[in-house]
Amino acid sequence: MALEDEGTFEQEVLGPPTNVAVTATNVDRVTVSWDPVPGAIKYYVYKSTSAGGTYTFENTARAPETTLGVGHLATNTNYCFEVRTEDGTGPGAFSAPACTSTQVVPAAPAQSLATTSATTATTVKVQWSAVTGATKYYLYQQTGGAGAFNYLSTVAAPTLAFDRTGLVAGTKYCFQIKGETPQGMTAASVAACNTDRQPPTTVTAIRTTSTRIKIDWTTSPTALKYYVHQRVGNGPFVFKATVLASALPTYTASGLTTGTQYCYSLQTQYSPDSATTRSKLSLPVACATP
Repeated sequence: MALEDEGTFEQEVLGPPTNVAVTATNVDRVTVSWDPVPGAIKYYVYKSTSAGGTYTFENTARAPETTLGVGHLATNTNYCFEVRTEDGTGPGAFSAPACTSTQVVPAAPAQSLATTSATTATTVKVQWSAVTGATKYYLYQQTGGAGAFNYLSTVAAPTLAFDRTGLVAGTKYCFQIKGETPQGMTAASVAACNTDRQPPTTVTAIRTTSTRIKIDWTTSPTALKYYVHQRVGNGPFVFKATVLASALPTYTASGLTTGTQYCYSLQTQYSPDSATTRSKLSLPVACATP
């Protein structure tokens, strides 16, 4: 009986997946999908930034799964993916590439602080413009004009304002807004601060004669008037004079005692004219000896 030649047995390699597609689902995430391949036990997904570029292994999806989420990507950046099968004897051929770009980060909200009569020394109205598609807005607050912004509150769209109450009069507060959209979180808005409740800056005191001291300062926006307070030696500050904002930002203290130190601190009065719309006393104090 003639024997049949055994020949060489070759394992048939599975073909590549077809209909590979990539869908951007967020500013830093995409989903890769493909048609199932009979006999496959897993799929290897590879990533590149161009269709003809160098591909690196990204992750594995086990059959029957035919999708893979890929995250931690750069925003508004093109990514391409190829998929190959595995049936236990080795990986198959690569699929044709599929490419897409991650979504663009939505623009940050434009923001401004209200300067209406309803805003007092202890209340600030924060307002901002709408972000297309935003479902809510997150507010962050910084106290004192320096340091980190900390989460303050969440406002559901379409509301575009928030009344921040319980503040310390004369203290600087700054606010930032982020919008949440289906594409992800926006960047933070430019900080807006309640600078309209700040005391005058750059207060100086200069001896002009043996009984006079001239006090100058930098004006504050939207000020109605300024209150000059005087301290003799290490004593307490006592109200000395009122200077209207329409006048020059200067005051001359007279009738002083020669050889005695006098210190000055100013307070800004804002409209409406009431105690609740005054700033705290300016620092550092300005001193001189006639």
